[in-house]
Amino acid sequence: MIWFSLDESIVKVGDDGILTPVGVGSTRVAVSPSGGTGFQVLCEVNVYEQIAELSVSPTTMQLLAGGEGSVIISTVLPQSIERYQLDWTRDNEAVAQVTNTGYVMPLTPGQAVITATSRDGQKLTASCAVEVLPNPDIIPKNIIGDATEDGIVDHQDIASVAEYMINGNRCNNMVNANADLQGGIDLHDLTAIINIIVKGK
Repeated sequence: MIWFSLDESIVKVGDDGILTPVGVGSTRVAVSPSGGTGFQVLCEVNVYEQIAELSVSPTTMQLLAGGEGSVIISTVLPQSIERYQLDWTRDNEAVAQVTNTGYVMPLTPGQAVITATSRDGQKLTASCAVEVLPNPDIIPKNIIGDATEDGIVDHQDIASVAEYMINGNRCNNMVNANADLQGGIDLHDLTAIINIIVKGK
């Protein structure tokens, strides 16, 4: 097989078909049988300028669970770069999702980190810390252990159950506080809520 580049100022190709980028631009690489039949296969090659710096804005974001999302804007340097590709990921898929354009969709209350990673050899990253807050317009579901009825099980539920056990203060329904599903609200429910928080179950 014979390999050759139509523009070696953009990309060079070795006898083994391995490409070496030289300059920014677009060209084609061709391969043909060594027998000289005239048959060729062409491949379009685009060489982009390498990203030196990647940033996102905003770097922190607050959204309402189940509400409208928001877009994270990416910026790269040098400014002469017009075309670049990023991979968008999140570390907590239960809290938020993100599209390949940086649009964040809030799902449930909690925290998540959205990260943009450049697809070039640099693999540069930039992140936005997202906090999803309980949505007052959405009636919370009956979540076992959610004594405060804010849609999540956390330290506030521990405090609420402890306050109820000690002083009898009942600021919420407390049905969800029956975490062990064994009747009244007692120390076993407090332990069950702690296990839900620590173990996630």
